Amino acid sequence: MTLESATQLSNSARTAISSTNHRMTPQRAALLEIIQQADGHLDAEEIHSLARQRGERISLSTVYRTLDLLKALGLVDELHLWDEHHHYESRSPRQ
Repeated sequence: MTLESATQLSNSARTAISSTNHRMTPQRAALLEIIQQADGHLDAEEIHSLARQRGERISLSTVYRTLDLLKALGLVDELHLWDEHHHYESRSPRQ
């Protein structure tokens, strides 16, 4: 993902989140950034681990709730690669 497309997605995310009467919290911003910067798809546990490595104080349940919100807003895609294991990746902004 290029810097320009990451910026577009970040701006789209802020607009989408605020339009649903949610706030762009530091945790949501951090998780979205982690997903945007990933070279592929990550599962919730990997996202949580990366957030903790960055020093974020965030619970795994917050990661799941945030992923549900981002998915509902069309900002991330949920992939079902095998069985019940879900992976997430940033949805590319529309051109």
